[in-house]
Amino acid sequence: MDSLLTLLGLFQASLFLCFYIVGLGYQDDTIIDQIKQFISSNPSFVNNLNQSLIFDFFSKQPLLGKYLSQESNSPVNVNWQKFLSSSFGQRIIKKILFEKLARNERKIISKILAVPSCEKVGLKYSTNRTKLPDIIEWSQIGFAKELMNNLNKVVVVAGGESPINEQKWQEFEPSFPYGKNVDRNLIFKKSFFMRSPDTDINCKNESCIKIANYRDYTWIEMAKLVCMTYIPSKKDTFSPPPGYLVSNTIKKCQTILFEDEIYELNDGRGNFYVMHAFEKNGPSLDVVLPNNWTLKRFNISEPLIISPFGSQSECYFNILRDSLGQGYHQKIQIRANNDKNSCLKVPKKSPSPGFKILNTEEEWYVGEVLT
Repeated sequence: MDSLLTLLGLFQASLFLCFYIVGLGYQDDTIIDQIKQFISSNPSFVNNLNQSLIFDFFSKQPLLGKYLSQESNSPVNVNWQKFLSSSFGQRIIKKILFEKLARNERKIISKILAVPSCEKVGLKYSTNRTKLPDIIEWSQIGFAKELMNNLNKVVVVAGGESPINEQKWQEFEPSFPYGKNVDRNLIFKKSFFMRSPDTDINCKNESCIKIANYRDYTWIEMAKLVCMTYIPSKKDTFSPPPGYLVSNTIKKCQTILFEDEIYELNDGRGNFYVMHAFEKNGPSLDVVLPNNWTLKRFNISEPLIISPFGSQSECYFNILRDSLGQGYHQKIQIRANNDKNSCLKVPKKSPSPGFKILNTEEEWYVGEVLT
């Protein structure tokens, strides 16, 4: 599971939006409200995207002439509030954004559907392991058929009473706000799914699982994207180029188990990650990483279990993705004591690579993904 716009891509997202809103003529109040709110609070951004396109559109529509400034006849001074408050403006706004700003729609969509940075969110959570139940019922894993809801950032996986089969999945084309996750060929051997995001820790049986119905199939709400971080620095892309990584901090109450071998990613500062999935052609060590990062294959003599971080009721993971589309779960979070940006209580002895970690008691604390 690596998340979404990351996985969908802005270009594909824009096509979904155009098809969904303009092509089908379906008016989704939530989307319209988001667009209106965005334009109202960012008029200069919208106007400066491509003033000539906006002016051309307004000038060719007699009914829209009143929305141009009488002084300069320029779209820079369009009275957006007046336009948005009119019924005609509400009907035409889709065309302005998704037809006439086609060259710049990636910027618009990325703003409307943006995933906040972890620094901006200011997320803090204990890196004690989430408390697991006394009895764990492991499930075998296979090919993960996942969708991302690009409005609420919830990831759903085929499951429930009417899951989509693999043959239908290959032909399946979701419409906005849903988009397919990239193909996830999972490496871990077993998993234990405790509950859907934002469900009560004391839930029982069916109450622990949220089911979404979409296109005559049932989907289980599995994870929720909270924020993103770019390593070593921000790139204007959801698919990192060679030498970069993207980290998604997610809510996911799931424990995973590895056997026999692992591919371990190390940032050289005490933070360890284990590859959980690849897109195609199998796991690869031949990937360009940021400076001081290494990726190695290890044989393990006993199962490695990775469970979420957080307090008793919380479930957080940092999920990294490299330029080959390989995904990693963070398993250990450490930082040097002399790091001025550190917000961790560091254990006296750092765990070694391959360390089996399950419900550990060290009191670590992290404010965001460690870079």
